[in-house]
Amino acid sequence: MIQINLLDSAQSKNHKRAVVDKPMPAGGVSFVVIAAVILMIALNGAVGWTCWSAISDSSNKYEAVAAKYKKVQGQIDSKMKTADEVRKFREVVSNQMDVLRTLDPPDRILWSQKINMLASLIPSDVFIDEVRINEDVQMVETEASRKAIETWKKSNDQKKGAQPKQVFRPVLRYHLTLSGLAMGEDHDAQNNNVMAFQRALNEYQTTDAVGHAHRFMDGFQQEMQFEVIKGEVYEGVAVNKFVFKLTTVPFGEEKAKPAPAPEKRVASAAK
Repeated sequence: MIQINLLDSAQSKNHKRAVVDKPMPAGGVSFVVIAAVILMIALNGAVGWTCWSAISDSSNKYEAVAAKYKKVQGQIDSKMKTADEVRKFREVVSNQMDVLRTLDPPDRILWSQKINMLASLIPSDVFIDEVRINEDVQMVETEASRKAIETWKKSNDQKKGAQPKQVFRPVLRYHLTLSGLAMGEDHDAQNNNVMAFQRALNEYQTTDAVGHAHRFMDGFQQEMQFEVIKGEVYEGVAVNKFVFKLTTVPFGEEKAKPAPAPEKRVASAAK
């Protein structure tokens, strides 16, 4: 059966308006809101999980690096302790070597050798009546000791400890005094014989069994002092009395100068 809508246009419009103005059921709105909330929670959860994973990974890496740092720092502390002990031992050895080099220098003077040379170089009209050797000792701080104290003073380490003790070594000098008499026909001849003896001291050189040259002035400073030169009468004979004084180079200095060549030596008359 066919039903025909016979409502007039006004009723039809009112019906449509009623349909349009009818509110939506409450259940439809709640579903949309819940869906949106769930979506936001899901997004926040994803972001939170990502951040937590990054933080956890960073924390694990930090702990691994911290453990490695602690291990390496322990090794460094151990090495530093060993290095400090080695440094202190080296300082002790250096100080001992400084002292030993002073007591037994490589260019030490053999006085027996000097006496043998002296017997060979004296002119025939010159006679030695006294040979005297005096030792002069001065205590000087070793180079290793000075460096250790200087390093200690410059260090900012709170655990550097007490200042290292000073270590001294002896610096030796020897004074050789030669007293003698020069004969001659007159005063000029006697004085010439004194000068001939002085030249012989400066120029005398000999060679050992293996071909090494040795000079009498090896180990002495360049200046030879004439402490006394005067005419005297000795047992009724006119002579020239003289006293020469020679001083060795210092034994024990770090930078000791070698003995000068004969041509560079000068003799100075004592005033």
